[in-house]
Amino acid sequence: MQEYIILFFFIITGYLLGSIPFGYIIAKRKNIDITKQGSGNIGATNVSRSLGPKYALLVAVLDILKALTHIYSKLLYFQRLVYAFCYNRPDDWSYFSYLA
Repeated sequence: MQEYIILFFFIITGYLLGSIPFGYIIAKRKNIDITKQGSGNIGATNVSRSLGPKYALLVAVLDILKALTHIYSKLLYFQRLVYAFCYNRPDDWSYFSYLA
């Protein structure tokens, strides 16, 4: 039973961690609505088009770090590689994007 609770915890924290829209946050700090620029996507490619490569690199690094953080925490707990790849990219359905 305890394993199910821990798995549920990893699912919830993975979703919440993966939902942080770094592209949207960085663009908003520069007073740009990234969803209305370029392709409308909040990813590093659109940030590169709208803000430049320096900010795109920052968004890409932060996105990679949030994925690696979640994967590494699972690896530390479960010590099995199969659980580490349960991470998905919920940026497209981010809860935090609707707060703005």
